[in-house]
Amino acid sequence: MRPVSPAAEEAIRAAHEAGVVLALLSNTQPGQDRRRALKAAGLDALFGDRVFLSHELNLAKPNPAVYEHVLTDLQARPAQVLMCGNNLEHDILPAAAQGIRAVLVGRAPGRLPPGATDILSIAELPTLLTGAHIHG
Repeated sequence: MRPVSPAAEEAIRAAHEAGVVLALLSNTQPGQDRRRALKAAGLDALFGDRVFLSHELNLAKPNPAVYEHVLTDLQARPAQVLMCGNNLEHDILPAAAQGIRAVLVGRAPGRLPPGATDILSIAELPTLLTGAHIHG
């Protein structure tokens, strides 16, 4: 699986430093494990046991059940969670349909559901979450 990009690594660290509880939900095939990429980037401890891989859950995005599983595991209400993803159909629309706030990394003019927003780069996420700029 692809490594964590430098921009994503910086955004993840900034979000964590701002007090955001991090979780990862990824569609994967057997043998694919995003934990290796997190570990290689030195980010694995920031996620702890909050890494959800579709092949382990036998559930994948956009199935609403995968979002319900994550919410239950995190003991969180939809309004307490923000889904950030780069796929409108698999990440943003199904999360928003469950009342989860959603941020699309990319642009989808006129296609975002109510309450969702978009950003051009993952580097914008910490500013969106906290209003504080990260150095980069």
